[in-house]
Amino acid sequence: MYLSKTAFKPKGHTYYNKIRFSLFQLVILALLFQIKPVLAKDYISERAYFEDKTRTMSFQEVKGKNFEKIDSALAKGYSDSTFWLRLKISPLVGTNFRNLLLRIQPNYISSIELFDPADTTNAKRVVGDNYSQASNDYNSINFNFLISGSDKERYVWLKINTTGSYFVSAQALTINEFINTDLIQQLAFAFYIGVLCFLFIFPLTIWIRDKDPLNIIFVVKQFAAVTLVVLDIGLHRLIFKDTNPLLLNSVLNFNLVTYTAVLIVFHYFFLKDYYLKRWVKILFLAGLIFYPLEAFEILGDSDAEKFPLQPKKHSLEFLREIAHLRFRTNTFGSVFRLRH
Repeated sequence: MYLSKTAFKPKGHTYYNKIRFSLFQLVILALLFQIKPVLAKDYISERAYFEDKTRTMSFQEVKGKNFEKIDSALAKGYSDSTFWLRLKISPLVGTNFRNLLLRIQPNYISSIELFDPADTTNAKRVVGDNYSQASNDYNSINFNFLISGSDKERYVWLKINTTGSYFVSAQALTINEFINTDLIQQLAFAFYIGVLCFLFIFPLTIWIRDKDPLNIIFVVKQFAAVTLVVLDIGLHRLIFKDTNPLLLNSVLNFNLVTYTAVLIVFHYFFLKDYYLKRWVKILFLAGLIFYPLEAFEILGDSDAEKFPLQPKKHSLEFLREIAHLRFRTNTFGSVFRLRH
C-alpha cells in the first residue's frame, strides 16, 4: 500500500501553516495601510490638438489655427503628420512653488518641442528618444519641461513628431507632486521587474540541478524578458546618459526582435513532444527566418536623402537641432578631439 509523505505529518502542521499565512497577511495589510494615496493636482485645465499634415508649419502659423479639444490624452495612432498640443495652464495659487514640471508620456516619442511665450530665453527646448537624456529639465524616465507658473491662465504648445503611435499624455505638476508620481511609477516598475527576475533566477537554480535543456531555454527567455522591460520603460536612458540616443533606440529595437525569436524557439521545444504537424513546424521555421531580416532592417543603411547631415555647409543653429549627430561634422569633430 502506497502512503504519501503527507500522511505522516503531525496534525498541528496544517494549523501552524495557517497561522504563518495569517501573520503574513497581517504584515502585508499593515504595509498597505502605511501607503498614503497620492492624487497629484494637474494644473492643465484644457487640452487641444491640431494636425499639421504638411509637417512644415511654424509656430506662428499654427498658433492661429483652430484646435480641437480632447479630454485627457492625444490618441491618433500611426500617422505621418505633425501634431501640435495646446495646453491651458491653470493659475499657480495656494502654493509656495513658482514653477511647474510638464510630465509627458510615453517615453518612445521621437521629438517633443516646447513653445512657451513666458520663456524669454528664446532657447530651443526639445526632448524625445532621439535626444540626450540631459535635454530634460528633471532626471526622470518620463520626458519633462520646467515652465514658470503664473497667477493667470496661460497657454503653452508642444510640437510632437514620432515614428511610433501618437499616444501622448501630458500633466503639469509641482515639483513635489512630480517626484511623488514618479516614485509611485518607479515602485510599480520595480515590483514588475522583481517578479520577472524571480521567474529568471528560480528556473536557473532548477537547471543547475537537473540540466534540462528546456529549462535553460526558459531561463534565456526570462532573461530576455527582463532586459526588454528594462529597456522599454527607459531605464537604459538614465544609466547611459552620455550614449548616443540613436544607438540606445537601436539596442531597444534589436532586443525586441531578439525576444520574439527566443519566444519562437522556446515554444517550439516546449511543443515538439506533442508531435507537431508539418505546417506548424514550417510556421516556427518561417518565424526564425524573419529574425535576421528584421535585424538587418534595424541595423541597415540609412536613407541618404533623408539623413540630416548632407555634403554641404551647415549653420551652427541647424546643428543645435541635431545635437546627437553634430560630432560627425568637421567643426565639432575637431573640438571634441582636443586634449588638455
